[in-house]
Amino acid sequence: MGNKVSNLMNKYDSRYGELDAGKSEKFVKSFIISSIAVSLILGGIISIIIAAVHSGLVNKVIDVVKPTETPTP
Repeated sequence: MGNKVSNLMNKYDSRYGELDAGKSEKFVKSFIISSIAVSLILGGIISIIIAAVHSGLVNKVIDVVKPTETPTP
């Protein structure tokens, strides 16, 4: 299996040329930085939601938006 893969890579390299190492390293660095940023943002949002649920803030907001008591006319 490995020999077939190396043969395919050799054919690709001879046909299209080797991949540029500099571009590949830049892509990896930017991908790592962007994935860390996205995970920090999502983690912050999830922690805010968990804190709001834990403190009962969600129930207070729901009560304000949709009151439990209906006014009598």
